[in-house]
Parts: sequence; structure tokens; C-alpha cells
Amino acid sequence: MKARVAALALAAALRLGTGVAQEAADDIDSLFEGGDSSVVEEAVTVENPEAAVLEDRGFAWGGSFDARLGARLAYEDAGAIANDPLNGSENLLASLDTALCFDARPDRNYRVYGKFIVDYPFGDTVSVPGGKLTLDSVKVFELFADWNWDERLFLRIGKQTVGWGISRFYQCADPLSVGIKDPENPEEDLEGPLALKLSLPVGPHTLYGYVVAKDSYLSGDPASASASDLGYGAKGDFLVAVPENPVFGNAEVTAGAYWQRMTAPKGVFGVSTSVGQVQLFSDQVVSWGLDYFRLTDGEVPPGIRETEKPAEGLFWSATLGFLYVNNDWHATLYGEYYYNGPGSLDPDYLSLLAARYGAEQEPTLPPPKTISASDLGAYQLRHNSSVSIAFDELFGNDKFAFSAFWQQNWVDLSGMAVPRLSFTPFEHFTVSAGAVAGWGGDGSEFVLKTSDPTSGKPARLTGFIEFTLGSGKF
Repeated sequence: MKARVAALALAAALRLGTGVAQEAADDIDSLFEGGDSSVVEEAVTVENPEAAVLEDRGFAWGGSFDARLGARLAYEDAGAIANDPLNGSENLLASLDTALCFDARPDRNYRVYGKFIVDYPFGDTVSVPGGKLTLDSVKVFELFADWNWDERLFLRIGKQTVGWGISRFYQCADPLSVGIKDPENPEEDLEGPLALKLSLPVGPHTLYGYVVAKDSYLSGDPASASASDLGYGAKGDFLVAVPENPVFGNAEVTAGAYWQRMTAPKGVFGVSTSVGQVQLFSDQVVSWGLDYFRLTDGEVPPGIRETEKPAEGLFWSATLGFLYVNNDWHATLYGEYYYNGPGSLDPDYLSLLAARYGAEQEPTLPPPKTISASDLGAYQLRHNSSVSIAFDELFGNDKFAFSAFWQQNWVDLSGMAVPRLSFTPFEHFTVSAGAVAGWGGDGSEFVLKTSDPTSGKPARLTGFIEFTLGSGKF
């Protein structure tokens, strides 16, 4: 879904622009996690259980397989269904994704882990707005080594998931990850950079240090890169014990800072606690300057906004969310509000941004290139929210499940809702049916993000059916 949404947003924004211009919280995943299960036929006394488990783990393969096939039928709005229900825009939904992992532990103090992603199409060239794109069929998602000093300081070197932040749907307090969070699949691991991570447990707390080498920092040939291009981070996760009481639970607090010479310095803060049966969480981030360009009020040429990239000034963003789980109802409810401090309060901002992007693609006398395709799909306006609810069991039958996801932009008043009903008659086979409903003006955020992938026109109502075939972990 993430790739589809990004492609839809880009396709719609390009057409619009051409017309106008013509995110303990950070899992250590340490040496002492994992391990194959074993069958014990006779109880024995083990004097050192940790050593017995970790002394010789050896080598293990594992992974996951996910195959999906389905179709979607999109309409510009609800009225189009009434006028001609058979005249929707139909698209095939097909995906095949496999993750293959290995875990090698020759001794208790050394481990090497790798995770590789294989997806369909396998190295094919596909058409995208403005040209063609060749897809990699095999991708190195993680590849790192773990070791330690005196079992006190734990080190990890290599490509790894190192994301910061505890928010569910938004990623404002995560300066490290390479991947972008998909709000419809928030539990998905985010691709991380090449990095050195140091972890120092201090009682119930943990201190972290990071040295990061993102590809975007090492522009051009990595062989010509400088040590000054590296990013540096420090973070602490702290347990705050609360005296026993019937209302408030213990709190987990995160505080950190990140610096890289080409990006805005950032300070982050996070807290998670509980009030009764409700878990509350928040991420906060303060930056000195911004990492991206934004529109100004000036115009050059007429009708096309100028851009700026502030190098100074404090910018604050924050999330506030909750989690409620009801085991009797087999229900999980998440809600989150995102205040994007640098974001705009202009409902027409995305249309103007797309116009600027379109003008920058003109072959003759374009303005300087400052807006990227990823900017078009980012959260550019100030007030945003998301809510999801999931029932793992319906009607007393665990073969049925239901979920619904809602996002809202409170500046341009656009939004989207995705209800989904699933039925699993037997293992490794699920059929799901649902809809994607979007609302707002033609140039608004979620009308762009739900637009038709072929024409780029608004698709405010899309029905879909999807079959999950043979999926599972091994």
C-alpha cells in the first residue's frame, strides 16, 4: 500500500503541477535475543542457564513469504457509481514479497545477522511519471555484526534498523531511518542506514551512541566522502518508576540529540505511560533550521512560488497518541494527533507546491530545483490525525477480522478512510474486501493520495478485493 500511495500522490501532483506551471523504545536486538527452541525430554539442573543457551547457537535460516492477488475498482466520486456503476477504473493488485534472514552466532559474544528482501516484479523496468524506473529485485535490508566488551558495552556495526520515536503513525522524531513510515502498516520495520551503534545498560536504563553514514550524506562517489559527512547521535531510554497506585503506571522517557553538518541539528524527547487501561505516548522534536525547502509568499515567475530553506530558527513538532486494548472484545484502538510546527496553514499549499515542482521540471528556463518528489507525499500542513481500530475476532469466530483506518488533514479538510473485512477459512489463505474513501478538494492531500494510478484523476471511492495466498513465516 505504501508504494501505491506514493505513486498515486506523485502521479496526481505531477499532472496538477504541469497544468499550473505547464519515526526499551529502540530495540537493542542484542546478542542475547533469539535462539531456536528445543525439546527437553528430561529435566536437568543447569547451573548457568544463559551460557547453556548461548554457548553454541550455530547458524539458522528463517524468513517470511507474502503473496497477494486482487483487484480494485475506482470512481471519481460516489455520484459516478450511481450514474454508471460499471464504468469504474479497474486495476490489478499483485505483489510477491519474501524476506530471507540468517542468524549466525559462532560463540556467545559474537553474532552476524542479515535480512534480504526479494519482491516482484523481479528487476523489471516500469513506467513512472516522467520516465521509467528499474526495480531492484533483491535488496539488502539489514546486515550487521553484534559483539560486546566485557558484557557491559554492546556494539553493532552494519546496515541496521535504528529508528527513533515511539509514535504509531508519524515519524517526526526519527532522524536516522532511511525508510518512510506507512500509516496503514505502522508495524513494518523501517529500513535503516549503515551505522555503528553502542548500547550501555545502566540498571533499568540504557544509553546509546550512534555514528551514521546515510547514502544521502555521501553524495557522489562514497570513496571521495569525508569523515565530516557522518551523522552523530546520542540517546537515553529511562524508566521512571511511579509509586504503586490504581491510576498511573510507570513511565518510559527518551531524550536524545542528532547532528550532521548538512542537516538541521535536532533534539528529541519522548514519553510513554499509562492512565488506567489507556496507554499514552508522545514524541517531541526541536530543530534549528529545516532540512527541506518550503514555499514563500514571493512569486517568480508569476503564479509560481519562491522557496526557502531556513538555516536558523527553532521549529517544534510533536505527536500525542493513545492505545487501548480490550481483550474481551479482541479489539485494539490507536489514535494520534500530529502537530507539524513548520507546516503551512494554507489549504491550497499542496497545489502551490505541486505547481512549483512542475515548473522545476520544465526544459527551458526552469526555477532552481528545490522540491523533490518525496516532498509531494510528505505531511506539509500543520494539523493532522490518524485513528485505527482492529478486531481480531468477530461473532465469536477467529476466522473473521475487521479493521478500519482513518486519516485527516485539518487544514485543507481532506481525509481518507479504509475499512477492511477479512476471512481466513484455513491457514495461509485469507480473503479481504474493503474500500478506500477519500474526501476534499481536487488539489488536497488525501484526494491526491487516493487518486487513480493510471489517469491521475481523483478517485474518491475505490472498492477492492484481495487474496493472501500461502503467506507465512518460516
